[in-house]
Amino acid sequence: MLDTRKLRAAREKAGLSQAELARRVGVSQGLIWAIENGAKRPSIKVLARIAAELSLSLDELLPVVSDPKEATQ
Repeated sequence: MLDTRKLRAAREKAGLSQAELARRVGVSQGLIWAIENGAKRPSIKVLARIAAELSLSLDELLPVVSDPKEATQ
C-alpha cells in the first residue's frame, strides 16, 4: 500500500504545491490530490516519476508487506 503520508510530507518538505509537482511529473493537480488522499492509485510509471522528483525511492513509498493478507486490507 502506498504511504500517502510520506508522499505528502516529502512534497511539502520540498516546498512544492500539488500543482507544481503535477507540472513537473506531467500529470494533473487533481491526480496528485487523489493519490495523496488515497482516492486513486498511481501507475508504477507515474509513481516512479513522483518519487524521483521528490528524491525518494519506490521502497520508501511502497513499504514491504510481510503478510499477503495485509496487502488487501
